[in-house]
Amino acid sequence: MRPVSFSLRPPAPFRLDLTVWALRRRPHNRIDVWDGRTYRRTFRWRDQPVEVAVVQTGPPETPELQVSVHGSTSGFEAETAFARILSRMLGWELDLAQFYRFAARRPFLGSLASRWRGFRPPRFPTLFETVVNSIACLQVSPEAGISLINRLAETYGWTRFSPAGRTSQIPLSFPEAHDLVGLDLADLRRLGFSRTKARAVIDLARLASLGAIRLEALEYLDEDEARRFLARLLGAGRGIIDYMLLRGLGRWQFFPLHDAGVRPILARWFHLSEPLDYQGVRRLLQPWQPYLGLVYFLGLLESLAAEGLVTPSL
Repeated sequence: MRPVSFSLRPPAPFRLDLTVWALRRRPHNRIDVWDGRTYRRTFRWRDQPVEVAVVQTGPPETPELQVSVHGSTSGFEAETAFARILSRMLGWELDLAQFYRFAARRPFLGSLASRWRGFRPPRFPTLFETVVNSIACLQVSPEAGISLINRLAETYGWTRFSPAGRTSQIPLSFPEAHDLVGLDLADLRRLGFSRTKARAVIDLARLASLGAIRLEALEYLDEDEARRFLARLLGAGRGIIDYMLLRGLGRWQFFPLHDAGVRPILARWFHLSEPLDYQGVRRLLQPWQPYLGLVYFLGLLESLAAEGLVTPSL
């Protein structure tokens, strides 16, 4: 079957490479695959695995994306559905014009915003994936967290779709809640999950698949209500809840302190000799409210640039 192809015009400025790196975090991420030009991900569409490939063809100030959907899809429905999904994942829903004006009045933040101009704040495609990522990445290095997610997807994700003739890496599909129902602790322990994390993922999958919780309802809750819901569900602290609010719900005012990947960047920015606790980071970054989530992503890009993985804007 021929792929469904269409073009999208995200709001300017836009750089696909920076946005995808902010989403994938580490080079060994096998779900969000980036080869330097094309972003690929496998989704579930009408109980079939389909692969979406995205390439940017226009410059950051007049961006255009070419999208190809490989698999059993119908043209108009696939275009409509995946345009909506990509808009969410690649951060088009937030108007950054006000942020750029805000940053321009603050020299250090202004230089960061200019350095990474074209980046958009990404989101995971579902809140189930957001929560599982939060659980997997809690209190471990980014490398270890991504490795756990890769193994989970490789073992319990759907059959991957391979366009004919392609030999490059095929993206893994992230499992849905009902894919994980029936697992026991030993199943996830074999993948490297701790007992506590394995129990949290299994309980979450069971509740979500049975309809006992509706994670998507979080979209309609205010901050306090969402925090209470997530605290009851996971017994999670503020740091991990901030991560879920930012990466799952697009609440850009939160800085996820529990993400160990950006702590060294904070220490470098502010010449810190000792790590700060949650409240210390909040006080330190208070002048940059309500854009702490964007600052987090800028810090993440800075850490990736230090490894030579991304290139800032000229």
